[in-house]
Amino acid sequence: AVEMKLPTNVRNIATVIFKELLELAMKAFIEKGESYDEKFDIPETLLPAFGDCIDVSDRYVTVIYNDEVHNFDEVIAQFKQLLKSSHSEASAYATSIDREGRMLIRTAGKEECQDLTRRFLGYKPGESSRIRINKEPLVTKSMPEFVFVLQNIMVDIVDWLSDLTRLNAAFKRIACQVSYKTEGNSECFIERVMLLEPHFWKKVKCAWHNLFMSAYFGDSLYKKDIGVLFINSYSAVFRSFLEDDKVREFPFSIISLTVQLFTV
Repeated sequence: AVEMKLPTNVRNIATVIFKELLELAMKAFIEKGESYDEKFDIPETLLPAFGDCIDVSDRYVTVIYNDEVHNFDEVIAQFKQLLKSSHSEASAYATSIDREGRMLIRTAGKEECQDLTRRFLGYKPGESSRIRINKEPLVTKSMPEFVFVLQNIMVDIVDWLSDLTRLNAAFKRIACQVSYKTEGNSECFIERVMLLEPHFWKKVKCAWHNLFMSAYFGDSLYKKDIGVLFINSYSAVFRSFLEDDKVREFPFSIISLTVQLFTV
């Protein structure tokens, strides 16, 4: 077997690393509502590496997310009105949000960040605006600073795991094994990614796509099984894609990878 090419101790360690890091990444990337207040638990196996990320202080961040509803002028108008930004600053913010999928706009105490979030979500265009402005607010959330930092770290780690699977076929097989395995009646990790992926921001979607291409689609033994899983889950995946018309981005959606999945 491919995975047998690794020494037993290395294979066992790699299995734990892939399983725990992928699960932590999924947990870090899931956001609900306008704020992120739940207690964030780091698995015991990863505490030595990530324990320092947990900050019990009151430091929060406010984050603006990219969407498919607003154009550049509309994003710039909101920054100028709500943050009193100059045109060049607002343009730089809009460019960064489009490129990365989100941008941190404020680091402060919890109340200040949540107040800023409410201001963006309650946005109404100024009457003096000379251009036609979308009245929809930008997708804005507040969260503990350590969660935002951890999310950025986990994007890099998912990319690192993808790089590992490109270097060694045994790592590719291990990634498939831990991601395709189910526990009880719950969905396997790959299915959860497919169902939740439309709600991630652009940089996270790109990280998952790299992992799908390098590991899941790159292992001939699992590619067929994953294809069957995708077909069986397609209606639910597509409904999830259509659920939120604000963050829908087809080029970065898992459903855009069907050619790669169903061709040799």
